[in-house]
Amino acid sequence: MSTSLAYHTQGIIGFQHQSFTFSGGIAIQRLERKEFRCPQCFSPSVKSYFIRTRRIQGLPYGTKPTFFELDIHRIYCSKCRCSSVENLPFTSHPKARITTALERTIIELRPEMTISAISRYFQLDWRIIKACEKRYLTKKFKHIKLKEVRYIGIDEIAIGHDDAGKTAYWTIVRDLDSGAVLHVDRGKDGEALRGFLKRLHRSKAKIELVAMDMGRAFISWVKKHLPLANIVFDHFHVIKLMNEKIDKARRKIAAKLDDNEKEVLKKQRFTLLRNAEDLSEEAIEHLKEIKETFQELADLHMMKEYLRSIYRVATVLPVRK
Repeated sequence: MSTSLAYHTQGIIGFQHQSFTFSGGIAIQRLERKEFRCPQCFSPSVKSYFIRTRRIQGLPYGTKPTFFELDIHRIYCSKCRCSSVENLPFTSHPKARITTALERTIIELRPEMTISAISRYFQLDWRIIKACEKRYLTKKFKHIKLKEVRYIGIDEIAIGHDDAGKTAYWTIVRDLDSGAVLHVDRGKDGEALRGFLKRLHRSKAKIELVAMDMGRAFISWVKKHLPLANIVFDHFHVIKLMNEKIDKARRKIAAKLDDNEKEVLKKQRFTLLRNAEDLSEEAIEHLKEIKETFQELADLHMMKEYLRSIYRVATVLPVRK
């Protein structure tokens, strides 16, 4: 009965139940392999040598955390002369501390529960939960088909510093329809996209649009390798560039004012840079005063809000033709 229970609840096959032990609030089920076979040629003509005893955590039986205890052996095959450590078919990798059934359950719970909540529920170290998710995501996104991809985004992120003390970057390519990450590589220029370009050519994908910042390296790469694709500069970098222009103009104007005139601009940098709808009533009054006093800043602020309105309108329009 206990052997059948392990099979139907944990997916464990090829092992025979020996005993149950209850200690410290956990259930320990002792298992023994029914027969040894060579993992290479599957021959039963093997000799086994005990190495150590392992405990693998599985799905709980009721409210009790459950562990499976079994001996690990080295197997020598007299037929193909292969020597190897026996594999546990109910774990995802040789060093796993939990069963595949428990790992699958963790992945199913992740959209509904945090890592810390799952850790408490199964009484597992949070690092084991995170490692499960990493393996799952690595396998899921190892091979992403590019054939149907039409709209992509290219950006770089800073990841600290390299050995020379310079800022290190990774380039990331994403599918703008699904949000899937299509490519990641070191660097922030065309060289970082070399592997992605090979996959694009093999897939024969027809890229219609590329969203990016205004870096010259990516612009040149797209024009050279994707000449039929439209380039769209993303909202963040466009507005950032406009804000830098406004701030530069504010500093230039303030440098020419006397102390009394500077009071209008004093501590009002973010009044000009913040989105108009996010300003407090007091900040709105300050902005009105600034625009009435300095025509150049009024014009630049108006241009920034016009740019923002273009992006707001674009978000409600259909993406595909």
